[in-house]
Amino acid sequence: MRLSSHIVSILASAVFSLAAGVASAAPEDSPWGRDYFTNVEVVPHDGAPARFYDDLVEDRIVVINFIYTRCVDICPLTTGRMAEIVEKLGDRVGKDIHVYSITLEPEYDTPEVLASFADAFDAPEGWRFVTGDPAIIHPLRFKLGERARIKEAHRHDLLLGNDRTGEWERTSMFSDVDILVDRILAMDPAWRAIERDTISASLPSNQLLKINHPGESLFAKACAACHNIGDGDKVGPDLVGLSERRDRAWLQEFLLQPEVVLATGDPIAKQLDARFPNARMPNLGLSMSDIEDLLAYIDFRTEE
Repeated sequence: MRLSSHIVSILASAVFSLAAGVASAAPEDSPWGRDYFTNVEVVPHDGAPARFYDDLVEDRIVVINFIYTRCVDICPLTTGRMAEIVEKLGDRVGKDIHVYSITLEPEYDTPEVLASFADAFDAPEGWRFVTGDPAIIHPLRFKLGERARIKEAHRHDLLLGNDRTGEWERTSMFSDVDILVDRILAMDPAWRAIERDTISASLPSNQLLKINHPGESLFAKACAACHNIGDGDKVGPDLVGLSERRDRAWLQEFLLQPEVVLATGDPIAKQLDARFPNARMPNLGLSMSDIEDLLAYIDFRTEE
């Protein structure tokens, strides 16, 4: 029998509250405790120093990714997807689940720079952007599995952990957002005990992806993190009426090679870059067929 969404939401909240109230650090046989992470001092974007294990990880469910704010490639998209995840997790963020975006460029990404970046993505209190002394941050990110030799080659993964149970896993940032949310929730053993159909009943229906148009899936994966269609600017501009506002050939060229168009000094690209400095359009590797599907989907949504 399927429970009502209201009852399931109450049950889910009670489950998380109960689990959060159990005071227990990492299991004794877990290799992923204070000794592994070392209790180094880091600085979240609010400027208050924190011990990485004691203050950010111990006895918590955590979600961690890596960024740098001057990235001109895919970082704004991954941060936008994190914003989607945080929004779907709702008031659990900062209470039952703690989210950390750790800079790969602590030499530049000061707390002040990260605070501005966090504001651009409307980060709530439970989503903290973390920096610190480079001599600390670089070894720490290595321990957390981010071992790229250059920033531009870093992995676009999510690291999920539950210090109470000693469970840690890595997953792709570009999986379906609803699947990622379920995997995060499932880091709590009590949540895993809730039947799958009950979990689905607790999620708003608008979180379920319904594919009705060839470009919809691509938009959800590549664009929705930064753009709305008809609901106002997000991290990037609202795309409603895009074909009416921009020349078709320009749109095709910009979506195909945005970095090249910007480098030519194109006035529209420069204007967008100045208006949305934290959401520079990355090269998504789109084919012309992908671009036509996306534009057709945006046109379809505009006309709804």
